[in-house]
Order: sequence, then C-alpha cells, then structure tokens
Amino acid sequence: MQKQNFKKDKNIKKQKIRAQNVKAKEIEKNREKQENRKKEIEKAKRKLEKRRQDYEKNQAKKRKEILKAKRKQEKRREEFERNQEKNRKQILKAQEKKRKQEIKKIQKYQKQRREKELKQNIGNKDIKKIQRRNKIIHRFLALCFFIVAMVLFLLSPVFNIKNVEVFGNNKVSSDTIVSLLQIDNNTNLFKLSYKEIGNRVKQNSYIKSVKVNRILPSGLKITVTEREPSFQLEFGSSFALIDDEGYILEIVKEPMQGIIKIRGYQTSEEMIIAGNRLCDADLERLDDTYKIISVAKNYDLSNLITTVIFEDNNEYSIYIETEKKTVHLGKNEALETKLLYTKEILSRTTGEEGEIFVNMNLNEKNPYFRLKT
Repeated sequence: MQKQNFKKDKNIKKQKIRAQNVKAKEIEKNREKQENRKKEIEKAKRKLEKRRQDYEKNQAKKRKEILKAKRKQEKRREEFERNQEKNRKQILKAQEKKRKQEIKKIQKYQKQRREKELKQNIGNKDIKKIQRRNKIIHRFLALCFFIVAMVLFLLSPVFNIKNVEVFGNNKVSSDTIVSLLQIDNNTNLFKLSYKEIGNRVKQNSYIKSVKVNRILPSGLKITVTEREPSFQLEFGSSFALIDDEGYILEIVKEPMQGIIKIRGYQTSEEMIIAGNRLCDADLERLDDTYKIISVAKNYDLSNLITTVIFEDNNEYSIYIETEKKTVHLGKNEALETKLLYTKEILSRTTGEEGEIFVNMNLNEKNPYFRLKT
C-alpha cells in the first residue's frame, strides 16, 4: 500500500514538473514574441524616421530652388528697371536737345524777320509795333525757358523719394504697404499720381481708403483706413472674414472669436477670394442681418448670437451656442416682437437644448419651443 502511494506521489510530482516546464516554455515563447514585436516596431520607427528626414531634405531643397528662382526674378526686375530708367533719361536728353534746337530756330527766324522789316523802313509806327512784338516774343521765350527749367528742377534727384511714412494701419504692416507702392530711391516725388498710389495700396484687401501727401523735398506720407472683420462665412473647413460692406478680407483656418458666423450664403466658392465682394443677393441679406443684430441689442441678445443662417424664401434663423438653441425668425419683419418672445422662451428653457419657433403670424399663432429628442 505504501509503495502504491509512493508511486502515485511520484507520478503527481512528475506531472507537476512537466506542467511547469510546459508553462515555462510558453512564457519563454511569449517573451520571444514580445521581443520580436518590439524589434519590428523599432524597425518601423527607424524606417518612418528615415522617410521623415528624406521628406524634410526634399522640402529644404524645394525651398532653396524657390528662393533661387525668386532671386533670379528680382535680379531681372532690377535690370529691367535700370534699363527703363536709362531709356527715360535718354528720352529726356533727346527732348531737351530738340527743344534747344527749336528755340534756336525760332530766335534765328525772329531775328531775320526783324531785320527784314527794319530794312523796309516803313515808318515809326510800324517800327514801334515790331519792337512791341519782339518784346512779347522775348517774354514768351523767357516764360518757356522758366517753365522748362522748373520741370527739370522738379524731376531732378533732389525730389527722389527717400522716406515714406505710413499712418492709420493696425492690421497691415508699414513694410507691406511700402512694398505695394513699388517705388525705390530713384522714384521722383512728382512722377507719382495720387490715384495710382491709392490703387496700388488697395491691392491689399484690408485697405479701405488711402490718402497721399507729398512732404518736400523727398518724403511721402501715406494715411490708410483699414477694413474691420464684422462677420465670418463658414467656408468648408475654413472661415472667410468679411467687413460691414461685404468685402472678403482673408481666409483663416480657425474661427475668430467674438465674430458672428454666417451660413447659407449664395456667393459661389470660386468667388470667395480676398478682395472680392459678396454677390448682390448676399449683400441684401447682410443688410437684413444688421437689422436683426441691431434689434437684438435692445433685448440683450446680440452677444448670445453665434451664427446667422440664410434660409430659402428670404427667411432667417439664428443659433445660440451657449444655449444650444436654434431660433427660427422667418422673414425680416416684426423683429422686435419675435425677439421679445425669443428672450422670454430662453429665460424659461435655460439648459434645455432645442428649437424656438417665432416664424409665424403672431396674431394668429403663438410661438413655441420644441425640445431636442
């Protein structure tokens, strides 16, 4: 009996040892799998890092090529401007030479004519007339000479622009405005027209108006009025900032805080470009939007409005993000009554998400709130 028990215990021990060995092998196998997996992850990371480095090298190479092309283009532009300036000087020189030749011809002709008339000895009265006429001619020639001298003086390097002062700009830097002028130290102060300067500066969508003053002898004063963003259009995953006149100022990726969004506009996507203006239909609706916000201020609701929605049939809705509520206003009429009802419904549905309907004839139906399900 004892021998049987001893054999049984011995078999149990062998089975335990065998099970432990199997378990140890499985643990070792799992550990090797984990090690292999870590190696594969490290290999993938190294491969990804190499791709990233190759991409950065390619980008740096492209930037260098673009910079090189820009420098080459700038060099060509400078060479072109030098040639233009050289041609202008040659033209002015030729004109001055031609003017002098014409003056000499006139003087010679007048002298010959005067001598001829004097030789005819036609009397004292005629001689006095000739003398008066000669005086007039001399004065005229002197005036022409003075005018030419003044023009040449004004076009001299003394009046080349050396200093440009910019005032009234907050969003657009002074350097950007000066670059839009397209002038250099060889640009004469009197060769630039105010209209041309204004049109150049207005190429920036934020510039609304430009006032130009010359500061003698070589200064230029630019005073600008900038446009301010009043609304923002939801433009795909971006936002288009517009001013109070419907001009598109710029496209940004993140919404600007504190500015009301507009949805449902009709202006086509290809026309959403900085400097363009909204279509006529959207401009009319923009006027209606100002009326809605103006009335909302009377009821302390304007600060709550986050989005204005243009709907069909010239109807409007507004979205209040803090309350998670959409207010259906309908057409742009009886706004004071509609917004008064809106304020009352908001006060008794605080914290409830849903829709407020005031887009009906309030003499026949009552506005109501529909809870979001």
